[in-house]
Formats: sequence, structure tokens, C-alpha cells
Amino acid sequence: MNPYASPQAYRDSAVLTASPGGDLSCDVATVPSDAVTIEALALLQLAARRKGCRILLRNATADLVGLVAFLGLGDVLTEEEAPGPAVSPRVAPAD
Repeated sequence: MNPYASPQAYRDSAVLTASPGGDLSCDVATVPSDAVTIEALALLQLAARRKGCRILLRNATADLVGLVAFLGLGDVLTEEEAPGPAVSPRVAPAD
């Protein structure tokens, strides 16, 4: 039996990493791009929001992102932003 055959299996096996600000990063690089995955992620998002957090998708494939958008869940299941380039603060020259 496929361990990822039900949303409950996804909830039980999800790899979540706490991030500052109440965000949870969920690595979805290896999950299939199908309705079962979307349902499981939506249920995870619901549970996280009930706890004052939110789930951000990390390493989502283009197929998964496209399916999320197609189903109208782009505002609910959002991707983790890639870290921007490091910027060093400007220091004013001494007088």
C-alpha cells in the first residue's frame, strides 16, 4: 500500500520546520502533484492557521504550483520566498 494514499498519511509524515514569525516551512519536493497532495496541504494549512501559524511550500515543483493555481488555492497555499541577496548596510563616512 502506498504510504501517501490518504491525506491522513501526509499529515502523519509531513516534514515541517519551524521558522521565525509563526511560519512553518513544508518541503514538498518529492510529493506527487495531484489532488490528494493538494487536499493534504490544505488540511495542514487549516490546522496551522488554527494554531496561529501558516504553512509555506518549499521546493515546490512547477506542476504542483500550477495545480494549486488552477484550483484557486494560490492565496491559501503559498510558496516560501527565496532568500534575497545579502545587502550590507551603508556606513556614512566619518567627518
